[in-house]
Amino acid sequence: MCLVSVQDRGSGRKLEETRPPPPPHSPQAAASAIRRSRQPSVTAASSPPPPPQLLASCTRVQMGVEPAQPTPVSAAATAAEQAQDLIDAARYDDLKDVVALFSAGVSLDSTDSQGRTALHMASANGHLAVVEYLIQNGANVNATNLQKNTPLHCACLNGHIEVIKALISAGASVSALNSHEKTPMDEAVTKGKMDVIDAIGAAVAQAELDGVTVS
Repeated sequence: MCLVSVQDRGSGRKLEETRPPPPPHSPQAAASAIRRSRQPSVTAASSPPPPPQLLASCTRVQMGVEPAQPTPVSAAATAAEQAQDLIDAARYDDLKDVVALFSAGVSLDSTDSQGRTALHMASANGHLAVVEYLIQNGANVNATNLQKNTPLHCACLNGHIEVIKALISAGASVSALNSHEKTPMDEAVTKGKMDVIDAIGAAVAQAELDGVTVS
């Protein structure tokens, strides 16, 4: 699923449920929160006091001076959270966080539980600046979610003309079929979006003039 407010034509279900804005997108804050939640509680009644040097070390960790080393599990959890942060930032048009997370090493093609990438979410919501940044930095314009929708399907279903042009000029496929055997243009026809149909035709013609192969 890749849409915020569009109904699934086949099942009648919403393709995306509205959620509140995400929490602050700081990789360091996420990792710190995980570490804090994993700090063991030590009581004098249950165990003897640790050696002086260990007590000092634990105290520094608790005070935030000497952070604990992340375990493989916490590192994996942090990576998954950062990927979700990226997708949420794209959804909510937070270009600053998108740039920061990409700079921190988060893959632009990271997916959520529905197979959606940051480009799916930015395209579905018409966030042109985010779409252009993702494209310029190598995001896969033909990535598919669990319903086999591409970012172009998402943009066409929601009528985001400028995003449609940007995707097609970057090589997005206009013939890709989703799980309903529909191309992006088919979905636009189903929704009666004639302006989208015209935009696709114009964008394809311009892309071919620019030497871009459109499939």
